[in-house]
Amino acid sequence: MAINTVTIAGTVNAPNAVGVEGGTITITLSEPGSVTDVATEVVVGTHPFEAVITTVGGVNFEIIPNGDITPAGTTYRAEYRLANGQRWAKTWTVPGVNTDIGDL
Repeated sequence: MAINTVTIAGTVNAPNAVGVEGGTITITLSEPGSVTDVATEVVVGTHPFEAVITTVGGVNFEIIPNGDITPAGTTYRAEYRLANGQRWAKTWTVPGVNTDIGDL
């Protein structure tokens, strides 16, 4: 498969700017979408997935940039769930370049 992805990496901070110690981020597209595999021209649907936040707050995962997804104008909903029980959500628009999670 040849689907364009970018890397999201860096350290997660809670909304109060304090570092976090483990958890997950559930990432879901704002509406059903698809992307075309450039090698095979097969249209592939997008699916929710979970990224792990390490015990020192680090993340590193691949994601499809919003500009490559049909329909245009989609966003991602990122639901953060920390090991200490804290939760919050953010809306992301992922650019077509590798990005620090703090910039989303």
